[in-house]
Amino acid sequence: MSSIQKISVDLDELAGVYFIVAHESGVEYDHQCGGLSCYQRSLEGFLVPAGQSTQVCEELYAYFCTGPKYGGHCHSVLDKEDALFIDQCLASFDYSMLTVDRDLLRESVEAWVHLKVVDGMPCFPCCYNSDPASKVVMIWNNSD
Repeated sequence: MSSIQKISVDLDELAGVYFIVAHESGVEYDHQCGGLSCYQRSLEGFLVPAGQSTQVCEELYAYFCTGPKYGGHCHSVLDKEDALFIDQCLASFDYSMLTVDRDLLRESVEAWVHLKVVDGMPCFPCCYNSDPASKVVMIWNNSD
């Protein structure tokens, strides 16, 4: 039996907000994140675009890049304040069924945020028959 080589897709130039839902797919998505730290993260799965996310991208950029908390120098892991802001952003464009995964907060950085599907949801939005316990990462353009 031969193993199939995974395809790597570089997402650094995508505009908008996207979700990577972990699943064996043969496609691994690579993304630069972490602000000025320029981390490279990857996850195998499915890429799901978030509808109507242009304004949210602008809010995320303002918060992590030009806002008073980071002042253009975002390069650390996220904290509870950041998680609350991202939860509010998710709710603002009808993704309140997703929330920042506080158990994985120390692994989340700007433009690579671990999420979870809230209890009671049968699947990830737009991914019917998906496991609601699947690892999910929210991405957007890194602010570096």
